[in-house]
Amino acid sequence: MSGDCEFRFSTLSERTLHRAVKDYLEPDRRYQEVPVAGFVADIFRDGQILEVQTGSVTPLVKKLLRLPEEYPVTIVLPIVREKTIVTLSEEGELLSRRRSPKKGNWWETYYQLPRLLPLAARPGVRLRLVLLDADEYRTETPSRRVGRSLCRRLDRVPTSFCGELDLAFPAELWKLLPPELSGPFTREELRKVTRLSVRGMSGGLSALMKLGAVRPAGKTGRKTLYERAEAQGEEQP
Repeated sequence: MSGDCEFRFSTLSERTLHRAVKDYLEPDRRYQEVPVAGFVADIFRDGQILEVQTGSVTPLVKKLLRLPEEYPVTIVLPIVREKTIVTLSEEGELLSRRRSPKKGNWWETYYQLPRLLPLAARPGVRLRLVLLDADEYRTETPSRRVGRSLCRRLDRVPTSFCGELDLAFPAELWKLLPPELSGPFTREELRKVTRLSVRGMSGGLSALMKLGAVRPAGKTGRKTLYERAEAQGEEQP
């Protein structure tokens, strides 16, 4: 294989996605990794803190609860829209490259919503969802399960940025409901549109109810109906 196809494990880092999103949001690195009130912010500029979270938000939430409320915080959640899976050998040579059939969308945020509940009462919190395409590098060396395959994910490298959705938390979370569900809907209808796992959809819906973005709207047969709690004329993504 040509040298262009080689990708040594030593050059890979799980922080590539995190670093790329930081540079996308704030190219001037003077405003990155800035100490603020005993907290090192990913980005701090004009009194605003931006924190990029590529994994579970639980550790970040614990830190933010200790941060003085005078600092507005935006939690940035990267979401992979289209993923190309790049499989490498132990030596870092390209074995295969294929497009994943799974498509990501704003609804992926549902998996994080239950973990964000402790921040509901903190003023000045926003969510910024960043939709992107990425190459995901894997090795066939068994380590843990990724989807249905036993392999090891080495890194995710963004190839393009596709869009953003900025939300006040929790006031604008109703925007995370699919526009197809403008009227009352069932849990089954929500899962069909979002294509989330049962657990992810259920946890997200429960969190949306606790945060006041969704409310019960009666029943259809034995099934509970839900509706977004904001006026029906509001704009949706």
